[in-house]
Amino acid sequence: QPTENIPGTKAGGNRNHETKEKTPPQTPKAVIGNADIETVVEYIDWKASSSGSAKLALALNIKARNIATFGDTENENGSFSVAGSIEGKPDSISIDINGKTATIPDPGKPTFDIDGTIKNIRTTDFKELADAYGFECDNIDVDIHIKCRKGIYENGSSVNARVKNLKMSEGTIPMLKGMSIDSLSLSIPLRGSVESPVFDPLGTLLTNIAANADTIMKSINVDQKSVEKKINNFLNGILGGKHGKK
Repeated sequence: QPTENIPGTKAGGNRNHETKEKTPPQTPKAVIGNADIETVVEYIDWKASSSGSAKLALALNIKARNIATFGDTENENGSFSVAGSIEGKPDSISIDINGKTATIPDPGKPTFDIDGTIKNIRTTDFKELADAYGFECDNIDVDIHIKCRKGIYENGSSVNARVKNLKMSEGTIPMLKGMSIDSLSLSIPLRGSVESPVFDPLGTLLTNIAANADTIMKSINVDQKSVEKKINNFLNGILGGKHGKK
């Protein structure tokens, strides 16, 4: 006898299983009431040195208070801080970063504020790594101001740097090789989202050099015409023509 057609079945077959939408994984409920962590974070550039000498090791003290994954998602009731310096060199880099955060039910959409400084960055404290990247400087000071709401970085979020006696050498960007700049200030914006951030230090540096060429040239200790030619050639390659002309 012919099989009766029933909704959800095929003639002569069995009932199909209904397809259910998958629910996104839930963040486990957790609270960090009070944490105080001493740790060392080490960055090693193995491409620059197979022996691992091109490295930077930071001794950090990380504190967290009332960090939760459930509860109030509007008010910033949690806090955290990071302090430290280069391992074994307490008088070197000075890291002092503080933040506040709301409850974080979704790690990809947090709400937080971060303010802090990283001062006294001297390349003599990590010479092998600095040499690998082709630069040296007497001092770099960094100010950090970041505001994020539900995973989106707000206007004004930036990392600002002040550099003294910057020298570019082997291993650096060809266009910048040989430059020696007495002082330079950069404001690098942070845009986009936590999951897809937009942060371009190199682009900011090149834009700053191009926009302030006359001022920067006065402090660059190389032949001015040679540097201007390098900048023009570099920007022409990117922009497809003589920059600055319409």
